[in-house]
Amino acid sequence: MTNSEASDIVEYLVGAYPGTYFQGPTAEVFVNSLSVSDYGVAKKAAIEWVQSMDVFPTVAQLNGTIRRLRGASEPAALREQTQVATKEQAQAAFLGGYRAARSQAGDSREEIDAKAEAHKEHWPFKMTESLA
Repeated sequence: MTNSEASDIVEYLVGAYPGTYFQGPTAEVFVNSLSVSDYGVAKKAAIEWVQSMDVFPTVAQLNGTIRRLRGASEPAALREQTQVATKEQAQAAFLGGYRAARSQAGDSREEIDAKAEAHKEHWPFKMTESLA
C-alpha cells in the first residue's frame, strides 16, 4: 500500500478515538507498519477494530487483526523460529546491542562498561559474558 493509503487508515483510526495524541514518531511507526499490508485488508481491520474496541489499537494489535483477516496466524519470522536462545546467547545479544546503542549515543567505552555492569546487578541470572 502507498503512504497515502496508510495515512488514510491512520486518520480513520485517529478520527474514531478523539483525544488520542498521535503524531511524530508514533504516526511514522503506524504508517511504516501498514505500508507492507494490503490496503483493503488493512482498512477492513481498522473498521473492525473501531466497531468492536473502545481504545486505540497498538501497532501489534492492528497487525494481528490484519493477519487474522488474511488468514495467517502469526508473522513468518515467528513461524520460522525453532529454537529458544540460551542464557549465554541472550546475554551476548543484549551486550552487543547495548554496546552499539550506547556507543551511538556517544558514551565512552568506560561509560558503557560501567552501565553494563550496573544492568548486570539487576538480572535474574549471572552474566558470564566478558565486557571486553
